[in-house]
Amino acid sequence: MSKVNEIIKKEESEDLEFKENWRDEYIKILSAFANSKGGRLVLGINDKRNVIGVNNWKKLSEDIPSKTREKFGLTPSVKHAEISGKKLIIIEIKPSQVPISYNGKYYRRAEALQ
Repeated sequence: MSKVNEIIKKEESEDLEFKENWRDEYIKILSAFANSKGGRLVLGINDKRNVIGVNNWKKLSEDIPSKTREKFGLTPSVKHAEISGKKLIIIEIKPSQVPISYNGKYYRRAEALQ
């Protein structure tokens, strides 16, 4: 669990993003991770990085890999974590060896300028 705590203490970056819950449009984020150096999308964290949890985590854990595979042919790793009784979903995708398109467009994550 300490690894999860370490992750949520980090700032969002080119390989980490937090969302409160799943929306199918977030497949675009996963495609951008795949076209870059890979990354993690953590569900159940709000904009202030508070753990709010995901209620439908079990169904999402099944739906997200199949939707992603259907959309662009890669299957992310989907793991669960629990902090203070609240479920989180951690979606990890590795970099792709070939460019991945999302609705005919190619997205990449860019490192933020300091």
